[in-house]
Amino acid sequence: MTNGKSFYSAGLRDSGRRITRGIAPHLVIAAWGMAIFLVGGTQAVKAQCNRQWTAAAPLATARASVAAVTGPDGLIYAMGGDSTSSSVEAYNPNTKTWAAIPQNLPTPRSSFAATTGLDGKIYVIGGLDINGAKSGVVEAYEPATGSWSTNLPSLNIPRFNLAATTGLDGKIYALGGITVSGDTAAVEVYDPKNPGSGWVQTTNPMSTTRSYLAAVTDPTGLIYAIGGITGTGDETSVETYNPAVGTWTAATSMNNPRYNFAAVTGLDGRIYAIGGDPGNSNTVEAYDWGTGTWTQLSSTLLNGRDALGAAAGLDGNIYAVGGDVNSSPSNLVEAYPTSTNWAIGPGMPPFSDPTIPYGRRELAAATGSDGNVYALGGE
Repeated sequence: MTNGKSFYSAGLRDSGRRITRGIAPHLVIAAWGMAIFLVGGTQAVKAQCNRQWTAAAPLATARASVAAVTGPDGLIYAMGGDSTSSSVEAYNPNTKTWAAIPQNLPTPRSSFAATTGLDGKIYVIGGLDINGAKSGVVEAYEPATGSWSTNLPSLNIPRFNLAATTGLDGKIYALGGITVSGDTAAVEVYDPKNPGSGWVQTTNPMSTTRSYLAAVTDPTGLIYAIGGITGTGDETSVETYNPAVGTWTAATSMNNPRYNFAAVTGLDGRIYAIGGDPGNSNTVEAYDWGTGTWTQLSSTLLNGRDALGAAAGLDGNIYAVGGDVNSSPSNLVEAYPTSTNWAIGPGMPPFSDPTIPYGRRELAAATGSDGNVYALGGE
């Protein structure tokens, strides 16, 4: 320990054999606090590992029961909501600003689901219309043209507080929700390549009714139905659907019960369950589909909330968008980095020439009490 911070440095070797990994051969690793430095060969870079939720630019309009998606253009779209059921705005991660989209939702609504299709369109599905009626209307926004398609087939079962996700097969899945008959386990599927077939119910519904749930697709193509108010009363439960065989399988339950929350698959492949109820939660947990385990993040939302949206940015961040804070619609947006970003460390040469002044190997590295990382000796 040095000044309360852990230090570790080592050359990369394995049973006496040198290992060349990633940036340069004959690397030395030095860690200081929450930063990891790789020093050696002809390069030195730093990875910042201190992952925390941070405030991002707020929405222009407060929104709850909002849908958030990442468009094919890399923008984060916030659509509809209780307080503004027709407006749409988009966040540019590069400029860190929100801008209104001129083309409003053709059918104003809240408590709907949205997902970005592999065809480059954003599908808006079901919800409650401005009269409070359960809707089966489906519309699609195409960012490339700035236009809405309004002639799409409607859901067979109008519903709100449902979830939607896009499968790796390119099909759109609408799961659960509240119908005129109450909560449902029904799942409907739409194939944009075959619009004439409309929405088709899966032969096998979910194992339990779910509303206020979340749905995502993992990197292997499984469809997840996560949490929500369920027929079994278990708000931690998770089940997965395999489109190839058409069956549902129980998966590892979350650590915390959640409904009226948001979930998203990050660029790191993990599934993040964010906020929600009960109690305007600020907790976040992540699921590793490879190990089948949920892990509670040490970093919590700066502001607990429910009825929020979430999207995975192409910049590696996941965004928690809007929602209810103490029963009031919010314009809050927070970002969490899901992957480690490597960068040239302070005092290093610019990116155009990311080298140590004297390229070397067989060197050592150490962290000084001043917080600097020192490259020592070598060839």
